[in-house]
Amino acid sequence: KGAKGGATDSMANTVQISNGDYNPEQRGRWSNEVEFTIACVGYAVGLGNFWRFPYLCYKFGGGAFLVPYTIVLFLIGVPLFLLELGIGQKFQRGPSELWPTVHEALRGLGIASVLATFIVALYYNVIVAWALWFLFNSFRSPLPWSAEMGGARQFWEVDTLNCRPATHDAT
Repeated sequence: KGAKGGATDSMANTVQISNGDYNPEQRGRWSNEVEFTIACVGYAVGLGNFWRFPYLCYKFGGGAFLVPYTIVLFLIGVPLFLLELGIGQKFQRGPSELWPTVHEALRGLGIASVLATFIVALYYNVIVAWALWFLFNSFRSPLPWSAEMGGARQFWEVDTLNCRPATHDAT
């Protein structure tokens, strides 16, 4: 093995698995360690860290919420994250192909993982779209949700969701 733990000859880069030969050279690779680290941070840190976490701290007791959060983070979150990274690095496969190579009974885990990622991507994209929509609308003058434009209720219920007819009374 090389200095960084990687194999140095091309024969060692071919992984033999139960359902045929697999050549990891066909997959995309990270150019360097910094690129990989930035991708991992992007995977672990999302909009919820800035949007949802402060709200949960406020709702469940401020600093007291940090104690169970930190315990769960280090007992469950970090080990699962490292497991996912380690297995992904070892087998160089996506989740739907990876888990059946570990054990055939785990095939459903890979499929469930892909399905869960798809569902999260759907709602997460909607949340990001709403955030961007409000960001760009906040540059309008007057603000669409200001009192002179009918207020927040008018903006939300009539202009945005179209769930009630427009009235001049914003109450």
